[in-house]
Amino acid sequence: MSMLKYRVGVRGALVILIAVIAVLNYPAVNNGQGNAIPRSPLDPTITAQDRVLTESEKDAAFDLLMGSIDSISTSQGPAGPIARTRLKDPKNEWTHKGSIITRGKGLTHYRLSQVYKGLKVRNGNMTLELADGQSQPDPASVHAEYVDDIQVVDINPKLSRQRAISIVKLLAKNDVDALGGLAGNVSSKDTPDKKMRVKDPVAFNDEATLEIHPGEGRGKRKLAWHVSTRENAVNGPVLMEAWVDQDGKVLEAYNNLQSGIFGGTGHTLYQGDQGITLDAAFGGYVVNDNSLSIGVYDNSDTTNTTYQAWSPTLNIGNHIFGHASTDQRNTTNADTYTTTVQTLSFMYWVLGRDFVDGARGPRYYTSVSGGTLITARNHYGSNYNNAFWDPPTGTMNLGDGDGTAFSSFASLDIVGHEWQHGVTQYTANLVYRNEPGAINESFSDIMGAMTERYWRGESGNAFTSNCNLAGNCTTWKIGDESYTPGTAGDSMRYMNEPWRNGYPWHYSQRVYPDPCTPNIFNDNCGVHTNSSISNFAFYSLSKGWPGAVTGIGADKATQIFYKALRDCMISSDGFAWTRRCTQWAASSLYGAGSNEFNQTRAAWDFVGAPN
Repeated sequence: MSMLKYRVGVRGALVILIAVIAVLNYPAVNNGQGNAIPRSPLDPTITAQDRVLTESEKDAAFDLLMGSIDSISTSQGPAGPIARTRLKDPKNEWTHKGSIITRGKGLTHYRLSQVYKGLKVRNGNMTLELADGQSQPDPASVHAEYVDDIQVVDINPKLSRQRAISIVKLLAKNDVDALGGLAGNVSSKDTPDKKMRVKDPVAFNDEATLEIHPGEGRGKRKLAWHVSTRENAVNGPVLMEAWVDQDGKVLEAYNNLQSGIFGGTGHTLYQGDQGITLDAAFGGYVVNDNSLSIGVYDNSDTTNTTYQAWSPTLNIGNHIFGHASTDQRNTTNADTYTTTVQTLSFMYWVLGRDFVDGARGPRYYTSVSGGTLITARNHYGSNYNNAFWDPPTGTMNLGDGDGTAFSSFASLDIVGHEWQHGVTQYTANLVYRNEPGAINESFSDIMGAMTERYWRGESGNAFTSNCNLAGNCTTWKIGDESYTPGTAGDSMRYMNEPWRNGYPWHYSQRVYPDPCTPNIFNDNCGVHTNSSISNFAFYSLSKGWPGAVTGIGADKATQIFYKALRDCMISSDGFAWTRRCTQWAASSLYGAGSNEFNQTRAAWDFVGAPN
């Protein structure tokens, strides 16, 4: 499951661009003059933009770094030595390929991966900062996991690629069976015309590549096939990631599905009338915002057929999209557009990030006017009680809910949550199982809540600020608009009071602690449940807790957690390293020994996170 642990238990011949934009409840989406990203009416710009380096710039930055990396390889990071042994050949042991390197405020932020004879080393990762004019990074900024003694691994495979794939496909079948079997094509009564159907840009074939796996520790490293396979089940997709050694043993496995321009009016379900940007196609309008590079697509209640989100409206002066209720499917398509624009705005103005990958992407489906778009898919499955981030496609996918356990998942904090899974993928890439999976989920809860706060104020549903320890502040409720629509005021999770729904708030209370083998029945070892521990740490840091933590405010807490994720954390980090990286980020942003640093430490002490 992708996101929040929802526990219940083509083109057309007609392509016209008209620069007419409606100014409605928040600033116009675009006026046809560049990338006019709207801002919240509540908050000013908080931080400066970081810039993703081009490939040639990355090469130059990498070469500069390699001259000093050996001397820092055994230095002290935020909480101890970063490596168990000195690197022998750093330029050939580390690569920046496939990673994002960014620049901002006189710093270059590096993210590197370990390689051995051209093969990726599982869990071998490094993050660090290099200030302009310095030849060596500050050792305190370095965090790495270095897999040593891999020179003894025979890199000549004995197990065939196809055999490894067949082993993993059997694992995937078990999960598919547990989710109700393979999905059929159950579609709605108002299935769109076939001409509006879009095709996946690439065919999804089973993938298998050789990697070095850390195995069971020193002396037990393994050559493994890293296999990725996907299936669509009745109750959710399965994206199986597994590592199979040369004896056919599965070393690690888990489901990685993390749970041209017209101005118009979207009659949304959750946010009233909102500005929406449309493109003319098929005798009507599709939700293709070419200026912001955002597109909304409709799965039409299926799991594997995608259409343009389309309206037949022809009156140029009255582009109404949706009906403010679920009797029209375009209502929540309008929500999906609105909340995605709001998430882009939060990331851009608050985090200083140009959406998920830092470069206004990733983009998947093609616009009717040409070019590819950020892809938000709505109406996934039949009465599907979930939403998810799909890592291979870089798409965000929303179910409609069954009307009892959940209504549409196109609410602001849920959409912000799902897009944040993408940010995590493009930064720390936290493994979606065990403690790293819980931290992955927690960052999505945190940034989803902060996206809602940025647009609505700290009370969540009104432009006031009245949150207190009694738990009446909807900022800190997760998924409350979608959850149990027949019950007013409740929430799926509470960041400020996790115990209200039976979730742990202290590290000693975590479910499925390591060692735990992730599977579909234990939620990949409690990724959605244990996330509440770090959620509560973030809440306590933001608002304080009597006798334990003095709150520093959600603005500062957001910057600390985001910097930790972007510049320090790596894929295998659990609670201990999340603590260390946020403490480093607080020190970097506000000074060593500052109140912000001290309260960050106090918040993690409060929830019992290991140091």
